[in-house]
Formats: sequence, structure tokens, C-alpha cells
Amino acid sequence: MNKDILNNKHKVACIGSGPSSMAFAKLLLEHKYDVTIYEKEEYIGGVLKWGIPSYRINPNILSQRIDYLKNLGCKFINNCNIGIDISLKDLIDKYDAIFIGVGVYKQRKLNAINEDLKGIYNLKDFLSDTNIYKKHINEYGEDVVIVGGGNSAIDAARNATRLPNTKNVTIIYRRSLNEMPANAHEISKAKEEGIKFMPLTNPIRFIGKDKIESIECSINVLGEKDESGRRKPIESSLPHIYLKADSVILSIGFETCFNLNNVLLNVDKKGCFVIDEHNETNIKNVYAGGDCVSGASSIANAIKAGENAAKHYLTKKGENI
Repeated sequence: MNKDILNNKHKVACIGSGPSSMAFAKLLLEHKYDVTIYEKEEYIGGVLKWGIPSYRINPNILSQRIDYLKNLGCKFINNCNIGIDISLKDLIDKYDAIFIGVGVYKQRKLNAINEDLKGIYNLKDFLSDTNIYKKHINEYGEDVVIVGGGNSAIDAARNATRLPNTKNVTIIYRRSLNEMPANAHEISKAKEEGIKFMPLTNPIRFIGKDKIESIECSINVLGEKDESGRRKPIESSLPHIYLKADSVILSIGFETCFNLNNVLLNVDKKGCFVIDEHNETNIKNVYAGGDCVSGASSIANAIKAGENAAKHYLTKKGENI
């Protein structure tokens, strides 16, 4: 790192090393601010690292972005969980500004019977194992079932088709394909790769002795629109169906799990940070952006949030943007 490129008058920290934090850090580093990024994992990049398969994005692009930030003087501190290893309050006292870009990594519960049965995986662990560590890739079996309907569910399914022992990959989703939030292009690519879709299907019980063997599912119909603007799935009177499954990947959404300790940052009923139009929280010079504000969203939106926060902070400091 070339320390001469830093003016060292303004010390800024980012919590989380995903796309939102990196976008925030980039603009400040280019204005010669002293930036440190804290990451609880052993790797840098957040969802860009663990969640995006190599067939969708060249991993060299992320490496190049990290190298660019390092060359500008960015410091990365890995294996540091804010709220446990260091408190958020300590960071606020130490730095002139904070950007929180921690994403949403706490898997929601499906609330099905036997949900903790061996062979049922959360999305982050599955994608991390198959994208980064290449662990357990022979253990998922022939029949893999994905529960969920977002782009991440598609990623999980397409990853599963590339596992050495997997022959059949099925996505079950509680609403119809029309309500499925995944991108139409991604759905089309999944179908081209032989992935089976079972809409209006809801898992209610996982069956197995020591490990998952099958799934009992109810068949839904669609009712009136709910708060999401989509028609609400309602269990029908049709007989339940049973699907063979050697493993199940749950992709049913995430929640924030950031430890605020005694720092009184405002959050909404979903636990996401409340911000103003500049991505600033209720505490001065503490910003937040990405999925920990919006809920699970796109990488493009996360980058925009980081840039928006950085531009506001730089403007407050009298910089020319």
C-alpha cells in the first residue's frame, strides 16, 4: 500500500465487504480518504464472492476490483465480526464516518415439520460450499430440491446441476410462475439446463430417518393479493404429493442479523436499517446501504446505495464530486 496517497484527515470504516461497501469505499479512496473495510468472513466480496457462480460472472472481475481498492490504500480486516469482536460504538468513536453494508445472511425459517433434518441446507452454506470451498460436492445425491422462487433459488438450482452426482434438480415454489420473482431470463436458462419447476407447491413435512428422503407437499391455489402485491398462496383440498429428495436447499429469503449492542440505530419491522434519501441513518455520518436496508435486492441497487452515501458524505466535507 502506498501510504502517500492518503490524506489521513478523514478516517472512514465500512462494515461488510460486499458491492455496496466497495462502491462507498471506492469513491472515498479516490478522494484520498483513509478507508478500512471490516469483514466477518475469511474472504472479501460478500455476495459477489459466495453467491455468484463462476458461470455467471468471471471471478477475476472481483479480484481486479479488490486489487484496485488496495492500490488506492484500502485496508481490509478479515475474520472480524462487528458487534462481537469490536463494537459498533467503538467504530463510531474511532472513525469520522461509518458505512454499514452487511447484507442479509440470516436464513428465514420455512416452519415445516422436520426442517432440521440432515440433508437440508440453507442457501448461503450451499452456495459458499459449491462456489468457494468446493466442499461436500459429492454429498448432495441424485435428487436435489430447491425451495424458493428468487434469482438465488435459480443460482442454487443451476449450481446443483453441476454437482458430480446430481441427476435431477427441481425447484418448488408456493405461488405460480407468473408470481415468481426470479428474472425471466434466469428461469429460461434454468429450463434449458433441464431444471424442473413445480409451482403452487409447498413443502409441509420433510421425511427421513437419519437424513432427508422425501418431502410431503401441499398443492396451493392463489387467492387475493397480499402486501407484496402478489396473489396469496392458499392450500387447496387436493391430495398431498411426495417428492424424492437426497438433499434440499432452502432459498426462502434472509433477514438482517447485525448486532447493534447499545447503538440506537433505527430499524424497521423487518430489522432493516432506516435511512434518509442520502442513505444516512439517524446517527450523523453513519450510513447504510444494500440488502441490509432494502431487503434482498440486486447488486446494481447495492452499488447505487454505496455511491449515493459516498457522494453525500464527500459533499458535506466540501469535496468536488
